[in-house]
Amino acid sequence: MTRRAPRRLPVGGALLLILALALCARSALADAPEEPWARGIREGIVGQDREIARSSAEAVVRRLSSRAGRQSDVVSLYLLARAYGKQGDAASAFDTYADVLKQEPRCWFAWRDRGVLRALKGDKAGAEADLKQAASLRSGYVEALEPLGMLLLEAKRFDEAIRYLQATVDAQPGLDRARLKIVEAQLEAKRPDDALKSLDLLLGKAPNDPSLRHVRGRILVEKQDFAGAQRIFKQLAMENPDAPLPLQAWLDAARQSANAGKGDVQVEDAIWALERLRRLARTPEEKRKLGDQIEALRRAAAGATGPAAPQGPPTPEMLANQHPGEVRFA
Repeated sequence: MTRRAPRRLPVGGALLLILALALCARSALADAPEEPWARGIREGIVGQDREIARSSAEAVVRRLSSRAGRQSDVVSLYLLARAYGKQGDAASAFDTYADVLKQEPRCWFAWRDRGVLRALKGDKAGAEADLKQAASLRSGYVEALEPLGMLLLEAKRFDEAIRYLQATVDAQPGLDRARLKIVEAQLEAKRPDDALKSLDLLLGKAPNDPSLRHVRGRILVEKQDFAGAQRIFKQLAMENPDAPLPLQAWLDAARQSANAGKGDVQVEDAIWALERLRRLARTPEEKRKLGDQIEALRRAAAGATGPAAPQGPPTPEMLANQHPGEVRFA
């Protein structure tokens, strides 16, 4: 086998590829198949990861490429393709996975890995086809089912995404990140009742998790329970004083409540949220804009020539959602 100069992915893409291919180690260890090549791959992955930890992916590629020239069996070719992926050489990995599949079309490891490669290279249709093939060859193959569900969720094919993500948690019930993606798909599909039911399973395990509570607030907004959503977002803002996200969510819920004519938002609450956002603003310009908005809110609530004290519910025009930066909960 002739070895080419590697054509590398961008740093971010290479990192994603390494993380994705590393998952194969876990799937390979579960439910040992009877085929000799599959057993060889499972055992080879464990040894390869140890070798990479001791040396480097580049060293493993040099050794395996020399071996593959003499032994072009399925196991040797697969491990070489996987090492190319860990090295970040997507093109060589892609070609070598193709060689694996020529010899053993049932190699679900290679179908799955090649599907991830296709997704990283932007070939979503090819990625979907490869991941579906991997899932069809190996029942309950979480490492193919989960990325397939994510791919379909990204494509806004929500019903299909939910089906594959549900198959993921059926095969691995403790995989809560897949359960959360089901909630996201149900919410995006405008099925808030289903989303709330699914989320409550996660909240039962971690009732104080701020990210899960934030999602619950989003679901309540979709159900037009604006008061309930605002209570959640305000409590999160109090518990996470350095996070703008719950404040932004509170303002968005307040604006939607005003648009719906609910009339249950008080100006002083809106000013409270905006003042906290101003404290968290990163630039003088952001601080100035938020200060102007607070002043306009006071004046609009009181009347252009009246006193500045806030009173009554704000109108939708008085509630502009501010986004000084996407910030995760600490």
